[in-house]
Amino acid sequence: MSMKVAVVTGGASGLGLAIARALGQDAWSVALLDMNREALDVAVRALASEDIDVLAFPADVADPISVNEAIAGVIRNWGRIDSVFANAGISAGPGPGAGGLGFAEFEDANWDRVLAVNLSGVARTIRACVPHLEQAGGGSIVITSSSAAIRPTLWVGHAYTAAKAALIPLAKMLAVELAASGIRVNVIAPGAFVTDIGGGRLRDPQTAANMARTIPMQRLGAPSEVGELACFLASQDSRYISGAVISIDGALVAGEFDPPS
Repeated sequence: MSMKVAVVTGGASGLGLAIARALGQDAWSVALLDMNREALDVAVRALASEDIDVLAFPADVADPISVNEAIAGVIRNWGRIDSVFANAGISAGPGPGAGGLGFAEFEDANWDRVLAVNLSGVARTIRACVPHLEQAGGGSIVITSSSAAIRPTLWVGHAYTAAKAALIPLAKMLAVELAASGIRVNVIAPGAFVTDIGGGRLRDPQTAANMARTIPMQRLGAPSEVGELACFLASQDSRYISGAVISIDGALVAGEFDPPS
């Protein structure tokens, strides 16, 4: 079997780590990019203990030099890139419906930082990787957006929602532009998952239970389910899928839902 190399940003924890694990279990070599060096070390040790070919590349996707250096490191080690998961994201806190700041109170520094990571960071990650995908004869780009981009909610912060929403038309444009190079571009829009984003609010059992009641399937998602979807989108099984936005949210954004009393 020929080597397949995937780049996963925000790969040290949460959905990124779940994506990396699923890819590694499917015989991919995985480059983890994350700005949290300690979490990167922990993640690499965990994945390596599962016989996954994995390397860590400390990087802040808000910094173009950092991204370019990390991607250069991937090429030095493996010589190719076949799939990119632009997953890194941050939250500047909850929305006003969950005790966060109202829009008039939101500080410019927080707004700028969220967009620098969640929107510009995705763009520069893809820009750095596209030449290598082209050299590999094509490949897959998967962007992590959010259910909040499709169905905004006051639970989620303004900057986070705006940045995640902007990723969808960007992905569709890139899907058309890069199709001739054999590069597919798709979006995953996760709903509620227990991760550390937003301060790990959903790790609180009562908060998680309250959120689950608002979801038609009456439960939160498991990060491994995003990993399974990511593997599908990286594989040849999805070779004719590009420009798609795939919700993975228990039908959260599918339509109106009256939670059980």
